[in-house]
Amino acid sequence: MPINQCTLPNGGSGYKWGSKGKCYKNKRDAIKQGVAIEGSENFAKKASAEELNAALADTELPAHVRIVLAKEVKADEE
Repeated sequence: MPINQCTLPNGGSGYKWGSKGKCYKNKRDAIKQGVAIEGSENFAKKASAEELNAALADTELPAHVRIVLAKEVKADEE
């Protein structure tokens, strides 16, 4: 369930996780919503490589979440 483009209430372009839910101004917030909805393990399985890397770089995500995501990235590389 990747990040999808959507239309913000003001008519601008935004992003959301999946096909339903809130439309965010930036991908970062949509990725955080994806982690919240799916949990870190499921998010890591469903997200694209770009979305995973963006989540790993987000220092606002708790360390335990980033650790799970990093393990998934490492497993994909092996």
